[in-house]
Amino acid sequence: MSGSYYKTKADGSYDAVEYDPKQHDGILNQLKMIELDGKKQVVPFYNYSDGFQNIDIEFDSKNNVLVCSRRIILIPKVVKNLDDGKEYPYENQKSAKEPYKILDREVTEETQNFIQEKHKQINALINYAGYYLSPSDCNVTTGCNCIVPVILKVSMLVQHANEPQHPYAKVINLFPSTTRADASNWGEVELKGETREAQAIYRVINGVPTKIGEKPKEKVEYAREATAIFLHEIAHLFGFPDEYFEGGGAVHNMYIKADTQTVDIHLPEPLNDWKRKVDGHLMSTAIPGQMPIIPPYYYERFRQYFENKTGVRWEIKKLST
Repeated sequence: MSGSYYKTKADGSYDAVEYDPKQHDGILNQLKMIELDGKKQVVPFYNYSDGFQNIDIEFDSKNNVLVCSRRIILIPKVVKNLDDGKEYPYENQKSAKEPYKILDREVTEETQNFIQEKHKQINALINYAGYYLSPSDCNVTTGCNCIVPVILKVSMLVQHANEPQHPYAKVINLFPSTTRADASNWGEVELKGETREAQAIYRVINGVPTKIGEKPKEKVEYAREATAIFLHEIAHLFGFPDEYFEGGGAVHNMYIKADTQTVDIHLPEPLNDWKRKVDGHLMSTAIPGQMPIIPPYYYERFRQYFENKTGVRWEIKKLST
């Protein structure tokens, strides 16, 4: 459902950088060349349209459950700088370029235990909303009690790069840490940086708070638990698009303008469909300390699939809590 587009600013214009022959000549097929203020500029192209996902869908007739499954194989990797020999966090669009090199690392018991714990967490969290399908044209006068829960199921297996891989599994590189994960590269922790502004230092002198100095502005880095990142990226494996576009989000294809292949910021967002930009949803920007919202339209394709298979009209409902 994600569309392919040229990187777009919040105002809907091309998000370009100045053309650098050394950096851009080898990838011009992935860029759009434009002229702005008399200077050549290039706009990155995000190709999300070929992201077909192998989802196993099975109806469990014994338990009356529709199960949608994905297999994930995680290959432990590390990023090494060949100039200084040091290891670095994985950084999207940087770590695969010189002087960096992505190398295999050993499968350790610690990594196995980490993924086992994430496996439990993800399978619980991705289904916490409790959606199910119910016939929309039921003739039972007392109310239809036929419900078909829709369960998203993920299997996560750690393997060495040399081991045989399941043909339909999604293979993910697993790094000790990342500064920005992407669809195929995750980190056991995510490193975030922020700039702390300068702060005045006061001391009470003769009963009066007196400024005696200033703590300078500084950049700090902290580790963030990766469960939310895993959950978001795994949702992509079920075909969910992003609900943001600034910075290269895989936004729904309905928002891509056919003439310019930029994000249409003026197209009204449907009430019960994928959003272009929203906060707090699973596929958008998370709100710290809050569970991500999983709207019912996330399950629309599964509803359509089941409706086509059964010939019965279904609607998405949510278990009351």
